Amino acid sequence: MRRIAYLLLFSITIATQCVFCEEAGGSSQSSGDSSEGSQDSVFLRQQLYNGKVWRNIYSHRVTGNQFLFTREFLTGSVTMNGKLFTDHQLKYDTYNDELLIVFDNMTILQLNKEMINMFTLNYADITHKFIKLEADSLIPVAGYVDVVYEGKTTLYVKYTSEISRLAQGRTYDVFINDQRIYLKKGDTLFNIRKEKDLLNLLGDKQQQIRHYIRVNKIRLSKKVPESFVPVLKFYDDILQ
Repeated sequence: MRRIAYLLLFSITIATQCVFCEEAGGSSQSSGDSSEGSQDSVFLRQQLYNGKVWRNIYSHRVTGNQFLFTREFLTGSVTMNGKLFTDHQLKYDTYNDELLIVFDNMTILQLNKEMINMFTLNYADITHKFIKLEADSLIPVAGYVDVVYEGKTTLYVKYTSEISRLAQGRTYDVFINDQRIYLKKGDTLFNIRKEKDLLNLLGDKQQQIRHYIRVNKIRLSKKVPESFVPVLKFYDDILQ
């Protein structure tokens, strides 16, 4: 029995290693010796396809979905331990704050979050860049955030989902999707709930900014984070 158990363990180990022998695509490699190139390719695939098999445990009990923008996979890139992998099929699960990738036609992996530096998603002709934040006394949010604007100030959007119990006809649970806007000024991150929050944070430039918003007929909306960008660009310009 012990011999059979050892043989079974050996077989499982070999099968697991062979997962990484599938073609990954999308990662550029320098040409050279074929054996060295093959070893490099296997190593890079192991870097990228590092995670666990994902199963949608909510599909039969929760309506709606927890994925950003669409339930379909989107083309994007991911940087793992400093190495960039481009042109992969990705999906961002905003309920669990996890990034999913298509490994093959039948398998979806939840990537190892500890190894991810950043990722991008292409949707509606816009490339969304996501970085990972660590919460502390100055940063009141953790996990992946969408970098909408980077300048002297930085604008982030944090997408989240929660499950509302028995929200549909008192029979089904429903995914409720939400987003929060954060402004980074200096080393501190501030939650922007309304226009007044933004103006208060921009301090002694309020009067100029109010005039700029009024003249350019800018309507700031939490539902459209990009609406804040012209105001922040103007603010950064007048700080010079």
